[in-house]
Amino acid sequence: MSQAFEVCAAVLQQRFGEGVSCDVVSVDGDPTGLWRAEQKLVARAVPSRQREFAAGRACARALLARLGFEPAALLRASDSAPLWPRGAIGSIAHDGRRCAVAVARAGQFSSLGLDIEPDEPLEDELWPELFLPRELATLAACSRQERGRVARVLFSAKECVYKCTHALVRATLGFQDVEIVLARGSERFQARLRHRGGSAPVSAVLEGFQFACAGSILTGMAMTSPPERPARRPTTALSLTMRALQFRRKGARR
Repeated sequence: MSQAFEVCAAVLQQRFGEGVSCDVVSVDGDPTGLWRAEQKLVARAVPSRQREFAAGRACARALLARLGFEPAALLRASDSAPLWPRGAIGSIAHDGRRCAVAVARAGQFSSLGLDIEPDEPLEDELWPELFLPRELATLAACSRQERGRVARVLFSAKECVYKCTHALVRATLGFQDVEIVLARGSERFQARLRHRGGSAPVSAVLEGFQFACAGSILTGMAMTSPPERPARRPTTALSLTMRALQFRRKGARR
């Protein structure tokens, strides 16, 4: 592992803190090391996708082993989300060069979210589709040189939120169902979910972290178990006002 990968992995581990095992590796994995059932999942994929998939599975298996889980094939659901061993949760992300993985035991956390993106400006023609009015106002307030990169951070944060909440909200979230508020002067963000479709409206305020490392932007969050809902609330309403794991630094995030 190069020094850049080691640095990114160390910062990611520090941000998640105790209870989460994580790493950052190259996407150049070895497809021949996949379990047979995993190989079938990417048999028709292009070689680069096979290597990327292999890197994520190998890294995830190694991290799960640290937590005491037996080696096993890591398959995927119909929506392509990884299927974790019973008692485990996790998240896998790629950015074309690096693969980031975070896993934990299900008892301490209910869900993990992780995303990695190239540290490059996000094309402004995509902004109206991706961002809400207040997010667009945040971008407008940035200098011309900063706007594209801040847009990339907002996009990554939304991807992270979708991964973290997907199995819990049981709803399809669009980009405009989540509003990201970046904390000034820190590498934290707040995610406000407002999804009113279906029979179970979702309202949530979550917190996560973001940081840049060696040409990549990483965002993440770890959700604790949701509190019980008061009996007076309608049973059809789903309230997920949950406290996410704040990132930690020596001396003072996500």
